[in-house]
Amino acid sequence: MPLFSQGSPSLIMCGVCYIKTWVKAVPLGIIALDFGGVVDTLAFNNRGDLPSRNSSNESKTRQALELVKAGIARKDPVLLGRGATLSALTNQGILHKPRLEELIDFAMSHGAYGVNVAHSGTVAGVLVPPGRESDTFLVKSIAKHFPAVRQILSPASGRGRTALYGDDS
Repeated sequence: MPLFSQGSPSLIMCGVCYIKTWVKAVPLGIIALDFGGVVDTLAFNNRGDLPSRNSSNESKTRQALELVKAGIARKDPVLLGRGATLSALTNQGILHKPRLEELIDFAMSHGAYGVNVAHSGTVAGVLVPPGRESDTFLVKSIAKHFPAVRQILSPASGRGRTALYGDDS
C-alpha cells in the first residue's frame, strides 16, 4: 500500500501548510513505531523558541521538502526516503528522538528507503519497499533491537492499521 497515494493530504512543515494534492502514488510501505510518551502539541507549538529554531533549520527543511517533492514527482521512494530522513534529523534540535540515528542506521542496513518522524510527537516510521511492512522477520528484528518501542504498526490494505507487535489497543 503506497504511503502517498492519489488524494493524499498536504504536507505541513514548520507551521506552513503546503496545499497540494499528490497525484502520483509512490510505491512504498511504512512500519510505524510508537516509542510511547506524550507531547502536548498546544504547548509544543507555543514554545517561545520554536520560531527561531525553525528559522535556523529553514535551509535543511527546504532541502528535505525538495527531496520529498522530487521523490513524489518521479515516483522515486529513494528520494522520498532521503528527504524524510533529512527532515527527521533536522528536527532533532527541536524535539529530540532518542536513538534516531541508530534507528536510521538499522533501517537502512535492512533495506529501508529512510525514516520519518512526527515532528511534534513520539512516532517514527520506517519507509520500506512495498510488502516489507508486513515482513515478520524485519518487525521482530526492530522489536528486538529497540525494546523501548511500545507498538509497531503497519498499514493493512484498506483496513487502517494492524498491530504487528506490542499492545494493539
